Amino acid sequence: MDSVHAVLGDIVASDEQVVICGAGHISMPLITLFLMMDMQVTVVDDRPEFAENARARGAQRVLCMPFAEAFREIEGDDDTYFVVVTRGHRYDKDCVGASLLKKHAYVGMIGSERHAKIVRETLIKEGLSEELIDSIHTPIGLDIGAETPEEIAIAIAAEIIEVKNKKEKKDRFPRDILKVLRDESREPVILATIVDKSGSAPRAEGTKMIVRSDESIVGTIGGGVAENEIIVHAAKLLREGFEGSEIKHIDMIAGADEDGMVCGGAIDVLLQKV
Repeated sequence: MDSVHAVLGDIVASDEQVVICGAGHISMPLITLFLMMDMQVTVVDDRPEFAENARARGAQRVLCMPFAEAFREIEGDDDTYFVVVTRGHRYDKDCVGASLLKKHAYVGMIGSERHAKIVRETLIKEGLSEELIDSIHTPIGLDIGAETPEEIAIAIAAEIIEVKNKKEKKDRFPRDILKVLRDESREPVILATIVDKSGSAPRAEGTKMIVRSDESIVGTIGGGVAENEIIVHAAKLLREGFEGSEIKHIDMIAGADEDGMVCGGAIDVLLQKV
């Protein structure tokens, strides 16, 4: 698997995780939504009965202990999303402050503008920078007029999806593709990566797809005629015993009208046997 290691290098994405502070009525639908998003879910609550509800809902990790102690057990990183929905102002402040001091992709806190102002002023007095405090998403969630716990959970999850998808990840491996590459029992595959694009090609540079010799795929580089041409070509390379790498140019401009394609761009796709 040396070739796989060479391809992965230092650009393997971490598993995305969400840390939910508080296991109340909003947290239950949040757990379900984040699990559907294939995120690792950690829930923190110091009340045993509420912690048990989080376990029953499916959270992979539940820390039933005071919030300050729990944060000693939590490792943040650039793919960690902190959601603060505790039962009181003091706990919110403690959790937001601790979250901001961890590496994170997102820190969000529930509550009114007045509540956010109080927390902000307290954190400034405790020595946190205004720049760091200004990064808090509060009131948490997209403004969709949510009222019920389920609607609020959807608004929060939607905001995290927005933040997550805006992050620059051109050189990161999606987990479904990474899972294939880590399978040491698999047959060789082609890793197809868009390395250049022009015009209205639908996917950005860095978009990746796995192609097998039977033309089955994992991921997508945009669909349509262009993707199909890559699939057929890559699968043929595998069947012919291809080694190494090559760049395949696909021009969607010339054939756009003839084939009825919506996009009229061009892409260069790096094909690597791994």
